[in-house]
Amino acid sequence: MEPSFSRRQSQTQTAPFEFVSHSSAPGKPWKREGSGEAIFEWAGRQMTLEEKGTWWEQTPGAPKRHAFRKLVQLDKSQPNQITVRKHTPDEKLIELLTLERGENDRWTSPSPHVCIHDLYRAELFLDSTDSLHITWWSQGPEKNYDIRTVYQNASLIRDWLNS
Repeated sequence: MEPSFSRRQSQTQTAPFEFVSHSSAPGKPWKREGSGEAIFEWAGRQMTLEEKGTWWEQTPGAPKRHAFRKLVQLDKSQPNQITVRKHTPDEKLIELLTLERGENDRWTSPSPHVCIHDLYRAELFLDSTDSLHITWWSQGPEKNYDIRTVYQNASLIRDWLNS
């Protein structure tokens, strides 16, 4: 059975976020920044994270802003593991990778997610101010980038992680 996003009444929290992304791929370097608002929705063992915001290039000659929306599901059905799923534009939910609880309550991918020739890894942790930090790394023949996102005052995630 394919997992789905639960839309039943649950606990929610809204948090501002910012991100920075760098690519050092040969011949394709870039730097992007973005910001917006995230909605965290906790229902049972799942946390849905919906981002809406704007990103822009920091590369000279590319000042255009781009609107985006991203929907991710975090699932803690297994002890000390989080399964990360992404909601695709065609309304499917695909599994990206699994995070495991490590030292200092950092959740990391023990093995990368393989997508054709590319490898994806991630890390998630909360700091002492309840800011959630998520970092994604992608490496492949034509890719080498990271995306570092900080969600401010994301206390609902702390409660969910500790549930």
